[in-house]
Amino acid sequence: MRRLLALAEKEKRLVLGMMTGTSLDGLDLGLFWISGQKTQVKIEQAAFTTEPYPESLRAAIIRCFHGSAQEICRLNMDLGQFYASRALDFASDQAHLGPIDLVGSHGQTIWHVHGHSSLQTGEATLLAQTLGCPVVSDFRVSDISQGGSGAPLVPYLDRIFYGQSGLNTALLNLGGIGNVTYLPADPNEPLIAFDTGPANGILNEAAFIISHGGSTCDLDAQFSSLGKVDPQLLALLLDHPYFKLRPPKSTGRELFGQPYVQSIFNKWPGGHFDLLRNLVAFVAHSVALSFEQHLPKLDRLFVSGGGAHHPLLMADLKERLAPLSVEPLPTTSAFTADSKEAAAFALFAHERINSNPTSLPEVTGARRAVSMGKISLPD
Repeated sequence: MRRLLALAEKEKRLVLGMMTGTSLDGLDLGLFWISGQKTQVKIEQAAFTTEPYPESLRAAIIRCFHGSAQEICRLNMDLGQFYASRALDFASDQAHLGPIDLVGSHGQTIWHVHGHSSLQTGEATLLAQTLGCPVVSDFRVSDISQGGSGAPLVPYLDRIFYGQSGLNTALLNLGGIGNVTYLPADPNEPLIAFDTGPANGILNEAAFIISHGGSTCDLDAQFSSLGKVDPQLLALLLDHPYFKLRPPKSTGRELFGQPYVQSIFNKWPGGHFDLLRNLVAFVAHSVALSFEQHLPKLDRLFVSGGGAHHPLLMADLKERLAPLSVEPLPTTSAFTADSKEAAAFALFAHERINSNPTSLPEVTGARRAVSMGKISLPD
């Protein structure tokens, strides 16, 4: 506890942010210098990397989406060991920065029930004991405990860093699931944020099926570029009940996971490349549909996450949203398009130590804002 009190008094902290998303492409690790509080917070990125999941661990995660209590129990510790070993290696590579003060770890989502519960794995105590510093984890349940959806969470960071532009700005993250933050030109108007629906997750699952397990993603549209869009299939995909819901809303693999993709391959005739091409178009069209349904007219759109690197998906987005400017999130000294979510969870950990609220009730529907995350301490 003395260490925690000393950390609370420290003006500038070296914080490790760790993010593993629903796309299952690996573990993002970012080291950030963070100082200040609330709207006056300052972030400076010191280092960033992504560690791919070993195939055996990725397969274990997938099994746990419909697994037994025993499998989930084992995965929680196995992931914790993986996180701890990769974090320790990363910290050793960046030893010139000094000791890590704090860790913010999102964990791997196994199941998310909108407005009810959310299960994250990757035991934080292992991280705390290995790195010898406090770890903040399991952020979503704090918001859920107040009646919120528990997602999306990153709009808190979006508001701080992009909320004073004087333009109607949307920030779209295309990870396993897509989510958007709308920041009005007038900061007195309400922020809007929600999950748009599936994104990289379904593309990765389809690529895995097409390649018979040889590829875990549609790298550079290598498979989808060989297919054609079927308007009938695209219309069927866009008729999913999720797109008829109004915000606040969130989703995950419980709706758009491996069983969903496999059902499309089982039920719809045609070539596999065509099916993947339709899924790419589906992601772009579902984003555009969500914008039309729930957002005011936009001046600009910035895209981050793995989907920002998919050339065909970005081309579809630009075509569907024209004449709106659609650009990758610009690199700043605080974070890049790839490190943004790791920076967000580093920030949440920093503000948890400060006891400052980081949830946004206008986004999640919670009764009040709360300081999110559980704190694990080393010996």
